[in-house]
Amino acid sequence: MLSQLAFRVDGGPLIGTGHVMRCLTLADYWKEDGGTGMFLMSESTAALDKRIASTGWTKIQLEEPAGSRSEALETAERALAVEAEWIAADGYRFGAEWQEGVIAFGSKLLLFDDFGHANHYFAHLVLNQNFQAQEQLYRSRAPWTKLLMGRRYALLARQFLPWSTWRRTHPLIVKKVLVTFGGSDPLNITSFVIRAFEGVQELDYELRIVVGGSNLHAFEIESAAGKCRQRCQVLRDVNDMARQMAWADLAVMGGGTTCWEAAFMQLPAIAISCAHQEDLLLDALSSQGVLRKLGKIEDCTAPAFVLALSKMSQNRDRRESMGAHGRELVDGRGGSRVIDTLRGMSQCVAE
Repeated sequence: MLSQLAFRVDGGPLIGTGHVMRCLTLADYWKEDGGTGMFLMSESTAALDKRIASTGWTKIQLEEPAGSRSEALETAERALAVEAEWIAADGYRFGAEWQEGVIAFGSKLLLFDDFGHANHYFAHLVLNQNFQAQEQLYRSRAPWTKLLMGRRYALLARQFLPWSTWRRTHPLIVKKVLVTFGGSDPLNITSFVIRAFEGVQELDYELRIVVGGSNLHAFEIESAAGKCRQRCQVLRDVNDMARQMAWADLAVMGGGTTCWEAAFMQLPAIAISCAHQEDLLLDALSSQGVLRKLGKIEDCTAPAFVLALSKMSQNRDRRESMGAHGRELVDGRGGSRVIDTLRGMSQCVAE
């Protein structure tokens, strides 16, 4: 039986919502295994607060500057007040000094990481679920730091698990396209994609455009969708991404957890990057034949997108290969493996 868990994470229009959603996924597995806990946040949005509350978790607003030594102490004190055995931190603000400050209070620390952002690691567990994760990223770490690395630990929301035995049938020509760029999409890549469809000669595409609850460009996206020559449906803050991915023939998306979800759902994709950490993941998945990376958003053009879409739409063999490779890479059991590790470490300490 697991006990209390405190999540230290932030989300917003600029820093995105992926860190929070990743924590919510682990929180769901933790709760299923009998644990309880809370979210400690310096920055959030109304949509994220609503999502956290809907899952039965408590959110506490922190007062100290995010990532500071004083905030580490505030986080540790909040966790101790509810007897939280573990603190799980997700974000690039939590460097060596912050980690050291947290564990000095006696809590065990799980740190999510994507590219080795800290100059030293004091956390008890470092979780890097990305395909390109390597131990050399964490050569500077404490003797007690254990690494959980690679796709075996990719966290998929529990809603995807019922689709474990489902197999996709790829159509001869793509018609149904899912467009999704996370919870906030600060660079408004979604609008770029909608406008790029103006250059598509065929008029029989059907677009489902997923807009996160923290997206400040939602009205612009809805306006662009209303003017698009293709059939468009805009969906706001959805909680059934597995079903949306099952509906689609192709995804147009960014990096992050969405890539693992699409791979699991055998959904071929055209991907556009907006950040360094997304580049690393998309390059790795592209090299494995799971998706087609178009490039960084600042380098992308509408004609290049239209050409990539045309080639992907008409090449069923390639899409079938992408889908097959995706399911081979992601088996959907990453969350259970992380929980098993936490449980095992808790028992070792208890004994």
